[in-house]
Amino acid sequence: MSMCQERQCLDIYLRMLLAVNEKIADRELNRTNRELEQYAELKDQLRDQDMPLILSTCFNSVVFACEDGDVETAALALHVVAEYIDWVDINLTASPDAVQVYHRCLAEPSPMAEAACECIAAMALKGMPAAEKVQVFEALQVWPSLQQLAVQAMEVDDVDLLIKIGRALDCTAYATLQELQAATEPSLQHALMGLLMVVLPLAFAAYAHEDDDVSHAMLSSVTEYLALHKQAKEGQLPPEHDQLLQQLISITILKMKHEPEDLVVTDAQNEAEFEEFRKELKTVLANVCALNLNLVLDHVEDNILAVLQQAASAPWTELELVLYLIYCLAEYVPLPAKSETFEALPARIRMRNLVDHAIMAQVAADAHLGVLKQLFEVYGRAVRFLSPQSVDPLVSTMLGPLGIRHPDERIRSRCCYLLGMTVMKDRALRPYLGQYYPAFKASLAELLTFDMILNETLAPEDQLFLLEGLSWILSESSEAAATKAEDLGALVFPLLQAFQEVATRLLQSETSSEEHPILAARLSHIISSVTRLSKGFSAATLSACGGTTVFQQALDVFVTVLGTSIERSTLHGAVRMYLHRMVVALGSDVLTVMPIAIRGLLSEPTIEDLTEFVPLLAHMVVKFKAAVLPVLQQTLFPLVEALYGFLNAGQGENKSPEEAQQVLDVRRAHFSLLHSVVTHECAEALTVNPDAFPALMAPLDPHFNLGDVQFNLALGEIALLLLSLVRILGEPLLSHLQAQLLPSLGMSEAHALAVVQALHQELGNRSAAAAKSKLSATLRQADVIGITCQDLGWADCERDMESSKSETTEQKSHNEIDQIESDTGLQALPFHVAACTGGQFSQAHQIKNVESNDSTVYCSRLSRNVTFKLQVERLNHALVAVDICPPTLGYTCPVHSGLVFAATAEPNEFDYAWYELLCHCLVTIMFSFIVVVAFGWPIFTCGAW
Repeated sequence: MSMCQERQCLDIYLRMLLAVNEKIADRELNRTNRELEQYAELKDQLRDQDMPLILSTCFNSVVFACEDGDVETAALALHVVAEYIDWVDINLTASPDAVQVYHRCLAEPSPMAEAACECIAAMALKGMPAAEKVQVFEALQVWPSLQQLAVQAMEVDDVDLLIKIGRALDCTAYATLQELQAATEPSLQHALMGLLMVVLPLAFAAYAHEDDDVSHAMLSSVTEYLALHKQAKEGQLPPEHDQLLQQLISITILKMKHEPEDLVVTDAQNEAEFEEFRKELKTVLANVCALNLNLVLDHVEDNILAVLQQAASAPWTELELVLYLIYCLAEYVPLPAKSETFEALPARIRMRNLVDHAIMAQVAADAHLGVLKQLFEVYGRAVRFLSPQSVDPLVSTMLGPLGIRHPDERIRSRCCYLLGMTVMKDRALRPYLGQYYPAFKASLAELLTFDMILNETLAPEDQLFLLEGLSWILSESSEAAATKAEDLGALVFPLLQAFQEVATRLLQSETSSEEHPILAARLSHIISSVTRLSKGFSAATLSACGGTTVFQQALDVFVTVLGTSIERSTLHGAVRMYLHRMVVALGSDVLTVMPIAIRGLLSEPTIEDLTEFVPLLAHMVVKFKAAVLPVLQQTLFPLVEALYGFLNAGQGENKSPEEAQQVLDVRRAHFSLLHSVVTHECAEALTVNPDAFPALMAPLDPHFNLGDVQFNLALGEIALLLLSLVRILGEPLLSHLQAQLLPSLGMSEAHALAVVQALHQELGNRSAAAAKSKLSATLRQADVIGITCQDLGWADCERDMESSKSETTEQKSHNEIDQIESDTGLQALPFHVAACTGGQFSQAHQIKNVESNDSTVYCSRLSRNVTFKLQVERLNHALVAVDICPPTLGYTCPVHSGLVFAATAEPNEFDYAWYELLCHCLVTIMFSFIVVVAFGWPIFTCGAW
């Protein structure tokens, strides 16, 4: 066999070994439990029988390849060894012969040295007792070779090799640190500390390398070293570690520095890569500050002040670095607690000094963009430490040519955001900034006009930031109330005039469709501008300064575009956001104009309009509670009916993912609204149900199939409801049924006696299913439903329903129900059940003449609703028993109203969201029981609910 063929065979053999290891030992692959067991058994067999020979051939291959000068084959053989180290006997890979191979490879060209470094890293990470690992590295003695190899790699600028060396050092230091933190025996701690003091200086040297990729490879060991300091008690670590910690601080800070040739802002890719590395370095610095904040301040304070004093002439990289350090340190220095003074922590005083010097620094007008960017980041972050005397230079710089008027769009945009959303909104700084309101007003007046958007002098988002910031300053200023209202009008009325002009142009027929999105975006921006101007005011402060009328007039103008179908989504979305804000800013005054706005928003609505309108209605319910009832009673049921219509139309099986998600969104919005209504004193809106008499009379239709299986289910639920009433009201009800009610309905004495006997027999039956089955059979024989409905006239039905409604409002006492003084109460009960359970069905489907194929659907829904009605009846009487709510068959309790309203949903609406609402109501009731039973507090009246 020729030399070339031998190399090919060896290469195939080594690659087969890599494939075998990947198949049986790669932890990144997903495997079943059976596969894991099979591969574990296979690895055990290989360890016992084949691995000594396999690894021996690998090491021999390295030696032979080195002698032949075949660097690639030798590196491949060592790479195989590195892959197998994790699960083979360590003695096979750390034997004297293996150590000689490692040392030889560390002195060879790069591929072999890199593979040897992989083996060292694998042995460092291998799971084994700490004492054995120390012995392995004592036997290796590779640290001088690694140090020499690193010097050689730096001379030839071999970054890949340096990364591998750093990886080996990082893994060794990381594993040693972890073992040291877990060690308890003094001898083992001493041995691990000795190994650490050998490896750590080499690791820090790699961390300090100028190439960021090499430094990045050391971050895990650096982080673990800080964890060692955090765990160690004071004085436990040798003094050398204090020096290493200071060295770590210096290296971390220097690595944060830009290279002079970096373009920072103009080269987006380089900036992104460097900023990502900076974030990790910032985490390291944060951990050091958590250990010893004063140590970091001692290390950097003098250098920062020296650079800031020469800001005009200092290299931009140094100036940018000190500004970035101030930005970082401002996050790490804790603010005072409520009961603590600012001066209680010396670090805060030192931090304020650094911030003041940064603001006072004489930054050149033509400063590097990186410096300006970082300067304004300091302004935004460090306002927490700002002293009163530094407010004036801060305001002047941000309003001047270096800030919001800078020619570079990126600097200008960032400054607008930080000024409007951070500096001007800061609660601690606003009292000082209030006196600068005239300066803000004069400087920003030109930038806040709509013309600035038209000529693209200022980005729309930047203008919104400034408007919001100005509203905060105006609300905090010492200006007279009339002046504040006048200034608000001066800002808002020109925008309204521009709005009317743009709206007129949008609605003109000659306007091309290509212009519609542009014009709609301008209208949306104007609405957003007025919205942002209200952000600094609450309902009280806005009313106090007389600015309420300004925003009410704006609302009157904005609703004029709701009737158009052009760019409907954009315009309606902007108006909805404005209404959300006005709920807060105008308070209850917004309710006077809300009906007009709602009519505009719900004119020919799409399902997206309905879904997005629900949060606005819920916001009003949460904010105003019972005060919003007039609006809610006009809006709620048409809205819910429209939502039901969409849900019923979207029940097909072949729905796209977008349609399925839309159905879920509609359901979520629907039940979220119900939850808000039930829990915020607005349940009265749910009790205004339509007349449900057609639903009750549907079974009397000649085509209605009384033998349908679904009707049997409904009849069974009615029987169970009747049994529940007998258990509650007792023997008087049975006597009343047999002696008066059933005979008065035309039932024979035998049938009436059979019904009463069946009820009496089933009182002790614990099985609801069995009781329901027997009673429904008895009721069918007696034809109690048919007799009742046929023998009662229309006038009697109306009278009974009116009596049922009066029961809801007059709150009869429990004794009145027990006495059952007249037939009306019991006769009204079925109609009341129908009113609560069938109203939505009759409204949605307009039942008049029910065909036979509709009877199954009707009975199925009636069965579901009567079942739910039964549960509510049980809750009602249980709550009466503990004096939580008044004893009435009506539902004035918000929890009851919510339950009854939920019961009226279509059957296909009984999904997870429905059960979520039900559970909320039941948990509320359960909590009430706990309070009453545990503390004897019968305080939960109907009004308190």
